[in-house]
Amino acid sequence: MLHVFFFGVHRMQYEVITTGEEITVCRHVGLPDTFRQYYFPGLAIIQYFFPFIIIAVAYLIMACHLWRSTAPGNAENNRDAAILRNKKKVTTKVTHFFVSSGQT
Repeated sequence: MLHVFFFGVHRMQYEVITTGEEITVCRHVGLPDTFRQYYFPGLAIIQYFFPFIIIAVAYLIMACHLWRSTAPGNAENNRDAAILRNKKKVTTKVTHFFVSSGQT
């Protein structure tokens, strides 16, 4: 039964359900209900949540490096204020992108 999880389900059965209108449903053949209970959440975790967590950690590391970095040379108020504004813009855009990409 474990080979089904790693190599995928090879047999599919198409079924038409009529509840006022016809709906075609694709079901896995030979997959017990107890295994199906763990198979689909397992797929969601492996295919969505693990990559999402890895990307989140990568963005967090990138944001930390961005905030810790300083401009080379002597301190200048105007330049440093502009750099701080740019850091805030980049961090905000990355956060918005990450949050919107997570809502699929």
